[in-house]
Amino acid sequence: MGRYPNHPDRLLWSIRRRSTAALPEEILLAIFVSIEGPPQEASCRERTDGRVPEEVLAIQNLRLTCRQFNRIASPLLMPTVPVDYRYSSIKRLDQVSSHPLISSGVRTV
Repeated sequence: MGRYPNHPDRLLWSIRRRSTAALPEEILLAIFVSIEGPPQEASCRERTDGRVPEEVLAIQNLRLTCRQFNRIASPLLMPTVPVDYRYSSIKRLDQVSSHPLISSGVRTV
């Protein structure tokens, strides 16, 4: 790699070094949190029209980007898990609490 400055491996290394994934995880988390919105809005993600809020879609898309983004963004997906008396609601709470990444971001039930 040292003798040939335009060698493809050197160029790939240069490109990888400048990628977003090369940023420290603390910086990526700060960026992802800014997408999520302020904390008071994070608990009000349920919409009455049945559509998924844009903040949730953005976090879902971040999770699909790469493993590192999935690990960082997953805890932001569900800060609040609404629960009521129905079996489906209890089952959803069980599924969320069983997921190691998503469950770490749950703040209220």
